Amino acid sequence: MKTIVKSVFGNSGFWGGALAGALVALLILGGGNAVAQGTGDIRPGNEVSEADTPAVPAPADPAPGGMGDEMFAAEALPLTATATISSAISYQGVLQDDNGPASGTFDFAFRLFDDPTAGVQVGSTISIPTVVQDGLFTAPLDFGADAFSGQAVWLEIAVSPAGAGTFETLAPRQAITAAPLALGLPNVSTDPTTGHVSIGGGAPISSFEVLGIKRDLEDWVGMYVVGGGPTSRPFYGYATDDAPGHSWAWTEYNGSADEWRLYTMSGNVFTVSQAGDVRGSGSFTQPVAADGLVKAAAQVECWDLAGFVGVSRSFNTITGGPVTAAVGPGVGQCFVDFGFNLSNRFFNATAVWNNLPRGVSCDVDSGNNQRLHCLRWRPRLNDAGAEGWGGPIMITVY
Repeated sequence: MKTIVKSVFGNSGFWGGALAGALVALLILGGGNAVAQGTGDIRPGNEVSEADTPAVPAPADPAPGGMGDEMFAAEALPLTATATISSAISYQGVLQDDNGPASGTFDFAFRLFDDPTAGVQVGSTISIPTVVQDGLFTAPLDFGADAFSGQAVWLEIAVSPAGAGTFETLAPRQAITAAPLALGLPNVSTDPTTGHVSIGGGAPISSFEVLGIKRDLEDWVGMYVVGGGPTSRPFYGYATDDAPGHSWAWTEYNGSADEWRLYTMSGNVFTVSQAGDVRGSGSFTQPVAADGLVKAAAQVECWDLAGFVGVSRSFNTITGGPVTAAVGPGVGQCFVDFGFNLSNRFFNATAVWNNLPRGVSCDVDSGNNQRLHCLRWRPRLNDAGAEGWGGPIMITVY
């Protein structure tokens, strides 16, 4: 009479869609036929008696093993569904010897391979001394999440009397097929050597890529983070580390305020409303090549006397830095420094006064193209020349 190991994988978990599901081939070590004993679908409410289980014909015998008169075989049953997903699985089986259900302690060895007959072993060997009671046993197996990363693998089982070291390898190896949960993620795969996760089969753009998403469609391609209602705040975060003192930033769509926001460690730094209004907590900059837009502006007290020259207010969207002023080389003259190249810019200068005519002229300083050399004067009424020098001017740079 043949000895049979009937197996069930349960409590299975996986990443990337390739953990053990239903193993269906019968593993036989001896000749002749064997009758599978045990249940099929063993979920509660789906019990099947031994009398309802059909006989399973055995394949041809492999070469005799090294376990004396005791010969073993294995048949796998369908996966037992559970609510918990992890990398561990439970191998449940029925072990029989020539006298019926076996009892005692046996040594089991479980290995994964990338080929049904030869190939390379995947992960380490799990050796488990297991107590068998009336033929029933359960062996916990945890090959780790990296063992099931999308590639095909086969399970090899060997059995020995406890401490004898005379392991008999059962054949053939069993293909680890996809469980229903794995089939729900057919385009997800992982690379255990790099830790890269791919959705859609895209190759990594660089060696630094951890997650890649690809869809072969020349149209809108994207990803949503969806909340549970109109006041939800779906967000996407970034961090340099998970330790105290790390740097972080995150973006969110604030459903209550109807705004998209960018946060850093200093708080909300940038906001765009549904209406398109833009707000920021810091200085805005823009490319120099953005023609037609005002790049900088300043109101300057333009005098030739120290203590009188200064910038009363300004902005600079090119560098975000301050606009400064300095005493010029002659009466009514000053230098106004914007901190970026003005030689290829348009600019306009206006003398500021309320009711009397005033004049100002500016040009790019020949010794420093980041500043303007300006002259401000008060013309003498009905006569040529100037009545006075210096005063406030307004400069706009495009």
